[in-house]
Amino acid sequence: MKKLNLEYLSEYLHANLLEGLGGEVLAVESLEKGALEIDFVCDDREAPKKVRRFRITCLEVAKTTVCPAQSDEIALDTEHVVLWKYNLPHFQLFYRSVPKSAYETLGRLLETHDKALSATGCVSGFIDPANFIKYHSGGLGLLARGPEPQLEIYQDAILEQVDTYMIPSYEPKGGYAVLWFEVGHVIAQSFEIEEIFESTEE
Repeated sequence: MKKLNLEYLSEYLHANLLEGLGGEVLAVESLEKGALEIDFVCDDREAPKKVRRFRITCLEVAKTTVCPAQSDEIALDTEHVVLWKYNLPHFQLFYRSVPKSAYETLGRLLETHDKALSATGCVSGFIDPANFIKYHSGGLGLLARGPEPQLEIYQDAILEQVDTYMIPSYEPKGGYAVLWFEVGHVIAQSFEIEEIFESTEE
C-alpha cells in the first residue's frame, strides 16, 4: 500500500478525464467509530489495460450519500454550504413585528431556501411553516434556526415584510470537509487514502 492525498487523486482523475478515461466507486463499507471505507478504481494512463485501486477512509463521518457508481472526478471542499451546519455557529432567528403578509413572508423564505440553500437539506429542518402561520399575528416568535450565514440570507429575503433579530444558539465541533463524487458525497472530519497494489493484497 502507498499513502497518498486526495489532491493527487483528484488531479489524476481530471487528467484521465481529458483522455477519455474514468473512475468508479466499487464499494462503500461502514466501519467502527463512525468511519467509512470506500473502494475506488480508475483507469491507469500508463497501462491502458490495467486499473489503479485506492482505499479512501473517511473518519468521524457526519453524513454520507455516496454509493457504488461511476465517478470520473472527485473533489474535496471545506467551504461549501453543506458544511455550514457542522462548522459554523448556530443562531435562532426571531420576528418581532406582525408581518405585512404572513403568506408572502413565508413564500419568500421557501423560495430563497429552494434557490440558494437547498443543498443544506430540507427546509423543515430550519423553518416551521405551520407554526409561523399559526402564531404570526402575535408579532413575536421563532422564525428559523440554523447556521448564522443561512439565517442572514433568510433575513435579507424578508427585510420588507417583518422585523427580525438573531440570538446565539450553539457552536458545533467544526473542522468538517466534504468529499464530492459524481454520485453522492461524504462529510467527515478527515480523509485518508492509500493505493492498493495486487502484490500486497491478501
